Amino acid sequence: MKQLLLASQSSQLEVLNHPDVKDWAGIYNLISKNVNVIDRCEHLITPFNFKSIFPIPTTDNFNKTYEEVCIESAQKIIAHSRTINKPILIMYSGGIDSTVVAVSFMMAAEGDYSNLKIALSTHSIRENANFYYDHIRGKIEVIPSETALDSITSDYIIVGGEGNDQLFGTDIYKTIRDYAGIPFIHQPYTEKNVTDFFKHYNLSERQAKIWYSLMDDQIRTTQIAEITTIKDFFWWYNFCYKWQNVYFRIPVRSTSSEPLSKEFLDTYYFQFFISIIYWILVIPFNGNTD
Repeated sequence: MKQLLLASQSSQLEVLNHPDVKDWAGIYNLISKNVNVIDRCEHLITPFNFKSIFPIPTTDNFNKTYEEVCIESAQKIIAHSRTINKPILIMYSGGIDSTVVAVSFMMAAEGDYSNLKIALSTHSIRENANFYYDHIRGKIEVIPSETALDSITSDYIIVGGEGNDQLFGTDIYKTIRDYAGIPFIHQPYTEKNVTDFFKHYNLSERQAKIWYSLMDDQIRTTQIAEITTIKDFFWWYNFCYKWQNVYFRIPVRSTSSEPLSKEFLDTYYFQFFISIIYWILVIPFNGNTD
């Protein structure tokens, strides 16, 4: 698949009708059309000149637990909020991911919630009513999530719960279950298994073979993780190719008039399981949040 740049002399229609672009876009028969495929290993060449801003970091001698990373991440954001004197606004849906975020901040704050706010809705409360009534109501200031997208400004440090799905799996597992049942997901990934699955979701045979070849070549060349089963294969797709897309889901829906520059995103916007992992892996921390 050749690399295509969106040259000024090419019309949008010409680009979209190019065979390479059509083959690349075949993957959208399986995933959302709002997802951009960006290889964090920078091995895959796509028809569009995307830039990877979240390359996969090295993890040599990394020995922290998931809980330790979550609490340390919250400690770092709290320290950052004190440095720039801005409150933290947690985007809370009531689901597992955002509840992990909220609990991590509660543990890191050690009872001092004065700098924390939570954006939620009635749906968030219904999703996890016990947690809301036991740990949020009357303890942490809340704002309606319906207006939270207006709050993506330098008045707050926005913290979302994106990225946890990319760490632990993918919603494609449900599609695989509906396609062939749970046992299928634990079979070795092979060209036949994967391309048959792709074709079932309306990729052409050519597109299915192209995407299998691209992903298989990237896995074998980079060898960053051990990928052997169909489950591994599609976890890797989510972890490697969708990571950057989910980071930007909230900003692109923002109704704020404030420009979303790189400096703004680095200072006032954190997706808990995406942004802060780089602080944990790269920047030493002594645990002091003063």
